Amino acid sequence: MCPTCGSEISADVPLGLCPKCLLRPTPAAPLNHEREAPRQIGDYEIIGELARGGMGIVYRARQISLNRTVALKMILKGEFASPQDVRRFQSEAEAAGSLDHPNILPVFDVGQEKQWHYYSMRLIEGGSLESRCGTAMPVHEAAEIIATVSRAVHHAHLHGILHRDLKPANILVDFNGEPFVTDFGLAKQIGKHSDATRSGVIMGTPRYMSPEQAAGQSKRLTLASDIYSLGAILYELLTGRAPFDGDSALELLKRVVEQEPMRPRRVNPAISRDLEAICLKCLEKTPSRRYASAEKLADDLERFLRGEPIAAASTNVLKRIARVLERSQYDIEFHKWGTMLIGFGVIILFGHLAAFVLIQLRQPEYTLWIARGIQLALETCFFWRFRPRSQGPASALERQLWSIWLGFLLAYIAYLFACRTMLKHGLVVSGDHASPYWHDLILYPASATLSGLAFFIMGGNYWGRFYQFGLAFFLLAACMPFALEWSPLMFGGLTCITLVTFGLHLRLLARDD
Repeated sequence: MCPTCGSEISADVPLGLCPKCLLRPTPAAPLNHEREAPRQIGDYEIIGELARGGMGIVYRARQISLNRTVALKMILKGEFASPQDVRRFQSEAEAAGSLDHPNILPVFDVGQEKQWHYYSMRLIEGGSLESRCGTAMPVHEAAEIIATVSRAVHHAHLHGILHRDLKPANILVDFNGEPFVTDFGLAKQIGKHSDATRSGVIMGTPRYMSPEQAAGQSKRLTLASDIYSLGAILYELLTGRAPFDGDSALELLKRVVEQEPMRPRRVNPAISRDLEAICLKCLEKTPSRRYASAEKLADDLERFLRGEPIAAASTNVLKRIARVLERSQYDIEFHKWGTMLIGFGVIILFGHLAAFVLIQLRQPEYTLWIARGIQLALETCFFWRFRPRSQGPASALERQLWSIWLGFLLAYIAYLFACRTMLKHGLVVSGDHASPYWHDLILYPASATLSGLAFFIMGGNYWGRFYQFGLAFFLLAACMPFALEWSPLMFGGLTCITLVTFGLHLRLLARDD
């Protein structure tokens, strides 16, 4: 009999070594601020360490009163745990203990002896799903596992619990291949305030967290965040690698927020198109485009396993374009810009409307410069009144945005200077029938072209809809020479529509947040 776990050992095993014990991880040495747990805590006799994470440590233990082997989880810091650590540990035990599902690891008992907090769970001998990662799993086996896990996660969601840290290491698999969801250390009770849930705080495992979670938008997390994590696990089981990777945690988080994952079939051609569509639907950047619930994901996976048509549509070119246009990044950084952008749009519209009227009435050229001066003064006053935080850029994202528009302004000034120089030296002739304001109007096609370029760049960095506005400015620049005197009105109108639309978008996001 094995002295460690009590199992029977065959006589032909060399040196009497227990095969089960050989498969277990060697206990790691405790950190300096940790103290070894006592050999017995309450009704439990500790046999050996099974695993440890950032907060907890799990032991193999024997429950003395029932003479059964269990998994005993304790706070990693032991008696040195802070009150916050204790509250979080108790919340984890409460969350896991409130759930009754065959594929969620059940909690048997919760207790405390002196400063040692613990709770016991069913012991799963097979290890975690993490041991299966690194190589592609058979597609039907992967689909079966995630379908089962999705049912368990849906059960947690129905009871108001968001897991927030779904990953292969937190899915245990027994020797029969049955998966069990565990480790509710980062779980959140939906609708309840948590000290650990603050916007800007990134909690979870980067490779498997949703874009909104990676962006630190903890208050905006919904059930869709767990669905993304399920998709990330499915992606790794199918391809042998996570959807995103990076040389540093910061680089990885940036890729999760900004980049699209490589299509699974490009990594593993054995994956069917239907299963790829299911996986990519889970990994949508926009939460509303993912499955409405973990149950819907499980249903689709089971339809795939039965060979029936799935609900997830294949992502053709048009759907990918629509997805790009809907993307909105770094919203939380620019929520306070909404009112200012709406005001700028209105001021620009009226400024160019005034220029259009003055040109139609054939007023002296200096009146155009007066109108532009008034417009600039109003923009300056409005900016000073509604500036988000300070006069200058306060973050890397704002510096990027300022660089785009400062470049636009410098290019516009350079073009204005070039036009004036060419006119002064007779290098450009307007023609006998051209408008007397030709040298003012000719700036508008260039302004539209530069605006289109700026918004096109912003489409990839901030809001996908800017691609459409950028193309609209390019089209406008091409059409302006055919109705040059209407250029101020056309340019001012499109600029106003663009800025007001983005401003309303930011205000709506700020309200929802």
